[in-house]
Amino acid sequence: MLLAISAQMVFSVLLTVLIILFAVLVILYILGRRLQEKQAQQQPMLEANTMEVSMLIIDKKKLLGKGGGGCRSPGTGREGNADLCSDVQAPGCESQGWAKSFDTYG
Repeated sequence: MLLAISAQMVFSVLLTVLIILFAVLVILYILGRRLQEKQAQQQPMLEANTMEVSMLIIDKKKLLGKGGGGCRSPGTGREGNADLCSDVQAPGCESQGWAKSFDTYG
């Protein structure tokens, strides 16, 4: 009894589904056009209010060096490691020519 579905019933169900899908597509098209017009109106205001910002980003990993002890070896005091200080510009690196007034480690 359940398998006795008429072709007319299948056709009406498919037609209903297609009508619903078509209605959804029309609604999405109308909403998309409205949003596109709104964006076109707001774009000149957005461009007028933009500002250029320059940022200084400091990579702390490069400042600390490879060993985590900065430019100096951990237990030696004032001596610097030339291989750790070669690309780092941090206070206390004698190889970079920093003045003693900038030495914050002692």
